[in-house]
Amino acid sequence: KPGPFSALQVAVALVLPLEILFVRNIRSLAGALPGEVFGFFPMLIWSFVALAPLCILLGWSFTAACQMAAGRLSAGKVYLYESVGSVAGGLLSSFVLLYRFDPWQIVLGLSALNLASAWRVRKGAKGREGEIRGSRGRLVHLWPLPFALAAVLLILPAAAFLQDLSLRQRWRGYELVESRDSIYGNLAVTARGGQYSFFENGLLLSTTEDFLAAEEGAHYVLLEHPQPRRVLLIGGGTSGLLREILKHPVESVDYVELDPTLIETAQRFLPTADRPALRDRRVAMHFLDGRLYVQGQATQKPRYDVVLLAVPHPFTAQVNRLYTLEFLQAVRRVLQDDGVFSMGIISAENYPSQEMQRLDACVYRTVKEVFAEVLVLPDDYALVLASPRSGVLTAETSTLMERWQERHIETALLTPSHLSLRLSPERLEYARRTFGGPALLNRDFEPIGLYYDLVLWSGQYSAGLRDILRGALACRSVWLLVLLALATVSLALVTGITPPRAAVPLGLAVLGGAGMAWEVVLVFAFQVLHGYVYHQIALVVTAFMVGLTAGSWWATRVRAEEARANRRRLALILGVAAAYSLLLPPTFSLLAAGPAGSYGFLSAQVVFPGLTIIAGGLVGAAFPLASALYVGQGTGASRAAGILYAVDLVGASVGALATGALLIPVLGLAQTALTVALLSGFSSVVLLTRKWGD
Repeated sequence: KPGPFSALQVAVALVLPLEILFVRNIRSLAGALPGEVFGFFPMLIWSFVALAPLCILLGWSFTAACQMAAGRLSAGKVYLYESVGSVAGGLLSSFVLLYRFDPWQIVLGLSALNLASAWRVRKGAKGREGEIRGSRGRLVHLWPLPFALAAVLLILPAAAFLQDLSLRQRWRGYELVESRDSIYGNLAVTARGGQYSFFENGLLLSTTEDFLAAEEGAHYVLLEHPQPRRVLLIGGGTSGLLREILKHPVESVDYVELDPTLIETAQRFLPTADRPALRDRRVAMHFLDGRLYVQGQATQKPRYDVVLLAVPHPFTAQVNRLYTLEFLQAVRRVLQDDGVFSMGIISAENYPSQEMQRLDACVYRTVKEVFAEVLVLPDDYALVLASPRSGVLTAETSTLMERWQERHIETALLTPSHLSLRLSPERLEYARRTFGGPALLNRDFEPIGLYYDLVLWSGQYSAGLRDILRGALACRSVWLLVLLALATVSLALVTGITPPRAAVPLGLAVLGGAGMAWEVVLVFAFQVLHGYVYHQIALVVTAFMVGLTAGSWWATRVRAEEARANRRRLALILGVAAAYSLLLPPTFSLLAAGPAGSYGFLSAQVVFPGLTIIAGGLVGAAFPLASALYVGQGTGASRAAGILYAVDLVGASVGALATGALLIPVLGLAQTALTVALLSGFSSVVLLTRKWGD
């Protein structure tokens, strides 16, 4: 019967716009201010509340579709068609929708399509069954059509109105003067008391006329160099840094900014004194990922005298890749031997917590591994200065003041007393104690900096979560032994007391978790090697769904009645999944060691999409086989589809959460892949060792 499926499509059409309204008002509903960072558990809970209604409807729709198609299509075929739709949606989003339409236009358009589909499904089913009787019956079954037509007619004016209304609600209490979307996210500009604040994806980037921060960020590092001629600035162009850098006798400044939309917007809101810096003949702008720019300059000459990294602390995977050993080695290659490098890190002027000390020590030790000389200027936002050669950096205030006077630098707030205080022997000794503690090196594929920041962030909201995360690091060295022991004990228990039918959903859950773990790992590795991944997410998901479709198509073509062969096939898929996981780390290492240029293009456009398609293929092939096995064991087709779909999604959700929030930050990519391989191999053995009685 088409009734439930049709009704669910109507419900999806109505819920989609409400989702946008809800998501844009989460901060006000949670009592948080714009730019404020949520705690881990509040973020998890609010994300669940926001997405649950739509996800429940979509999951229910799959089961309803299987019920409606019973007798004509298997659950595997329904799964296949759902995958085809996902591929179409991903391609359309990646190449058309995200570039040409705002979120409200997209959502209202999807709602209209769902309403039209609901009407068509109901009408088509009734037409086949000959159940439409007279004009009254036809009118009853055509009721969704007017809503679909009205939605289409109202999309453009309604979208503009709702876009403006939802943004005003989101920034309630602030004067929102600009909001723009780009392929890198949302940029918002607010005004208060003559100052403008720039927010990217809801987080504060900079505020105009913050003179002290700009002066400290520029002059401390440039005064350390006797003759700074060539300067590289990564980020920070809206904070006044460029204005202060140009007060020194520099000949050229390469300013690297990822999003051109930020500069286009900033030029209209920056103070009058800051705008000339963006147009200065000595400044060359490069709209590129900072890391990719540095790697591309590694073989160029002449090299830089000063490199300033002006990005937030490593609280995301995107930012953390600018704090790793590999990136710092690339910075070292673009610096003169007597050059100076500067980066900032969140700290505390007097009493840093243990978590903050670990994060600071991680950054300090990673910098120390690359540069011969490192000097830390402590504050609430500490400056870490480094040079490839010893004897370049100085803590002598007299030397710095002499250079200040020679260059005739005029400042609004920074004074000689600031220099004396920041470089006092007592404060430098305090910095050595605070930053010199034990910590692991932060690497590309072992992003322990993410873990230290996660513990610091979590400790501000939940002491319990902080303690759990601390324990996770303590288990890092024995993780593999613990995992092997648990797998051995579990295998003995499962093969001894679990009924055979439980082995099928177990294998599907593991493969669902593995699939999401692979997606997270692939996205992370792609981001490390090729830059910002925000606008690539839709393509990554689409590539995964292409593989899912291909795997589903293959699995639906095998004979469902061959239960023993299907079990062997499912076990083989899990075995291949284990091998695939083990091959990922060496593949990433090979790509990281390769040259740039065409090799990099091949990696980004061929290797990563290919790996993602393979991952999707393994997951997609499992569901039709598991469904056929489960039905063959006496479970009804629609019930089997609902149970297995739920099991698959539960495994996927656990895999995504565990991989992104715990496994990669704590264990790194290699051990994460090994964990997935062991779990997949374990499930394969369970399927092969059970006595099925057939």
